[in-house]
Amino acid sequence: MPQAKGIAGRLDAWLKKHADLPGAEFLGALVPWAVRKFGFDQDKFVHELVDSIIGDNYPVPDRMLVHNEQIVHEYLQWAMCGEPRPKASSSCTPSRAARPRCATSSSR
Repeated sequence: MPQAKGIAGRLDAWLKKHADLPGAEFLGALVPWAVRKFGFDQDKFVHELVDSIIGDNYPVPDRMLVHNEQIVHEYLQWAMCGEPRPKASSSCTPSRAARPRCATSSSR
C-alpha cells in the first residue's frame, strides 16, 4: 500500500504528467469535486480509492468503505428518492445498499 500522507498530491502530479491517458481528466476532476461535495480529507479519500482498487483486504471489511458509502448513499438518494429527500436517516450496508429509506417499509 502506498503511504497515505500526501497521496492526493502525488496522484495530482501523476495525472498532470499523464494528462493524455484515458480517464486522467475525469479522475483529476473527480477528487476535488468529491472533497468539496462531501467534505472529505483528500488524502484519506484517495488512499481509500487505492485501497479498494488493490483489494487486498478481501473479505474484510464487512461493510462499505467510509467514503464509498457516502457517495453510494448520495447516489441512491438521488436515484430512488428524488426531491424532497426523506428526513429519516438510512445507511448503506452490503445487504441493504439497494434499499434506501425511501424504498423500505416504515417498519424497518
